[in-house]
Amino acid sequence: MRRQDLLYESFWKHWGHKNTKYQTIPDYIADLDVDKDHLKYLRNWFKYFSPGQFIVRIYEKSCIRDDVVNDLLKIVGIYDKTGFADPPDNNLNVNAGLKPEVVGILILCNHLVNDRNDHKLLNMMYSSLSDRYKKRNPFENYGFLTHDERKRSSPGSTSQTG
Repeated sequence: MRRQDLLYESFWKHWGHKNTKYQTIPDYIADLDVDKDHLKYLRNWFKYFSPGQFIVRIYEKSCIRDDVVNDLLKIVGIYDKTGFADPPDNNLNVNAGLKPEVVGILILCNHLVNDRNDHKLLNMMYSSLSDRYKKRNPFENYGFLTHDERKRSSPGSTSQTG
């Protein structure tokens, strides 16, 4: 489960800032073509599984304490990754994120991006910048939304699966 405000902030970080149409995250959130009732998505699973068949995990570093993949492997009983190949350390395989200042530069350069799936600029920044400009903790809050904007972005429910 992930808080909706943090999910939308992540959407903005990955896709929204690439669109010159959106000047702010709230503009982007308002225009998202998704049902904002995120609890509805979870309820859809109840058609196929009973609530007792779910393991609900909070998608926050303080709860996972490791990374998402290791956490999932432990849930299914795999405690040793010997024999598993780690993916290459690049922006496609590691969601380490960039510091807010670098995302600010990407926003200023969004006119150089073809569409939301164009990662050339992001990949160039990720591969050419030192670790000093990469977030140490991918779960760290970017602080793009104010407290009031966070409350408005999470109507009804404050979590999302995923």
